[in-house]
Amino acid sequence: MNDNYAKGIKYAFAAALISGVANFANKQVMLSGVDPIILNIAKNGLVGLGLLVVSYPLLKDLKKYPFKNWFKLILIAVVGGCIPFILFFKGLAMSPAIVGSFIHKTLFIWVAISAVIFLKEKLNKFQLVGLGIMLIGLLPIIKFNLFSVGRGEMMMLAAVAFWSVEVIFIKKFVQDIDYRILAASRMVLGTIFIATFSIASGNFLGILKLTLTDWSKILIVGIFLLGYVYSWYKALNFAPASVVTSILTLALPVTIVASNIQTVKLPLTGDLITILFIAAGIYLYVKFSEKPWTPPVRI
Repeated sequence: MNDNYAKGIKYAFAAALISGVANFANKQVMLSGVDPIILNIAKNGLVGLGLLVVSYPLLKDLKKYPFKNWFKLILIAVVGGCIPFILFFKGLAMSPAIVGSFIHKTLFIWVAISAVIFLKEKLNKFQLVGLGIMLIGLLPIIKFNLFSVGRGEMMMLAAVAFWSVEVIFIKKFVQDIDYRILAASRMVLGTIFIATFSIASGNFLGILKLTLTDWSKILIVGIFLLGYVYSWYKALNFAPASVVTSILTLALPVTIVASNIQTVKLPLTGDLITILFIAAGIYLYVKFSEKPWTPPVRI
């Protein structure tokens, strides 16, 4: 395993850990009576400001960017930071939360397929088995039952498709744009686009309903999300897309463990299946992935 690949794996695991804790924290500070789109504007906006600080030394180079690079930044914001958020949370309002959780967690499958087609990544039989094991690990979320696919489910599936396209774009664009600038663009411009949508739909004034207590809760979750987005983009800078995304699935077991620690309860049988199968699937996928990888030299 070369140093860059190992670095990518470490940041992917860091992103999964942070994401798992962030999901848990998000449930604890969930605000009732507030449009989820408004919550995303506030939360993503704070993360965007944090990423601007992280990428500050690089901002002076933006004026030298050719048009094609600016187009890429806008594309990342639209495809990763705007459209999928609107689709997913609008769809979630029409569907059971448990179905939304399942659909969102299937991102690793979409990315694996897309990476083979567009990034020429190769999957061997062990990795295919790993993908299958991980998928089985997700089934307890929906209690092993099939669910009907209506408008809400289709919107969430479309959102996950957009996020998988975003991953492909990141791998393409990071060749000539620093991952920190890409991440900042995703969150800052993405938030601006979502806010524009909210203004057009007449819901933006809902942000005025947020109290100081609400903002303090959003800030806590925002700090976790800042670490997640930064680690995720940095992992994609060093390791293959499908490997990074498969590792991110570990966030679900982390959330389960955190929830059980809080309630001082042992995991349910379904939770144990999820934890063990996802962990085993990730191990197979990473263990038998192609190790040589030469990303852009950025630290």
